[in-house]
Amino acid sequence: MSQVRWVIPEAAEPVTRAARDPSASAVVPAGRPIRIGLLDNTKDNAHLLLKRIGERVKQEFDAELITYRKGNATVGAPVEILEALARETDCVLTAMAD
Repeated sequence: MSQVRWVIPEAAEPVTRAARDPSASAVVPAGRPIRIGLLDNTKDNAHLLLKRIGERVKQEFDAELITYRKGNATVGAPVEILEALARETDCVLTAMAD
């Protein structure tokens, strides 16, 4: 009889937050949240990893999440998805999991 084991990584809480440099230019225009793209590569459990990361990022940074899912894990994302992510997001997170 086989046994199933789940390993769920948890990031340690930061000891301190990095100080923001007031002279640095803003990446995101004032008045709107940062838009973070989540690209699911369709590998097993990738959607679970992205969901967990996305929830934490949304909570920490008051971000807007925009999710896309590839049709096949063995090929790159279609141009339409890449163009949409470039247009609609400020940065993109993707996950590889098994």
